[in-house]
Amino acid sequence: MAELIAHPLVFPNLPHTILVLTADNTDLQNKSVAAATGDFSATAAMHLSEKKWETDYRDTANYVSTVANGNEETIRNGGFIPTKSETTPTQAPGALINFDVMVNKASGSFHASSDPLKGVAGYAYLAVPDGVTLTYNGDQVEIEVGGKKIYLLVDTHRKANFNNVDGGVKLNVSCYAVNRAGSGPAADPQDVIPQV
Repeated sequence: MAELIAHPLVFPNLPHTILVLTADNTDLQNKSVAAATGDFSATAAMHLSEKKWETDYRDTANYVSTVANGNEETIRNGGFIPTKSETTPTQAPGALINFDVMVNKASGSFHASSDPLKGVAGYAYLAVPDGVTLTYNGDQVEIEVGGKKIYLLVDTHRKANFNNVDGGVKLNVSCYAVNRAGSGPAADPQDVIPQV
């Protein structure tokens, strides 16, 4: 958007100039980077920046659409790019933030969780004993290899409870997020030993 110049004869009363829209983009990018640290105030500032970005772009898009009356040539002549037929491909999820695993008080039980990620359709939770390689197969899998079990749980929630696992056995637990574009990177594994 920074390279576009709105033609004043085609769109004489833009609610927000290209310069303002470009500044909105830059501000949102900077605040998103700051929010990735997990700082509460940085996340709140990012949400405010998102609201301003959405309002400014929606106002401008509505004005351009109204003046152009859906005519793509008018939109192009005005210095904008028509997007009615364009879609943005879905991006694979990013890395999980604040992935954590804790033993529950119940026998053979633990839970894993992370902060929510935008655009995620589900989360795949893995519980793998030492020395075992996992092969993905289905939504929920329990594989026994050399007397050891592997637990794989795919869920649409960012928190998952594993049940009926062997107590007293150390498991390496990880998770990755998935959506229609694919899967994100796995969280660093954490060890857990469910109670017997």
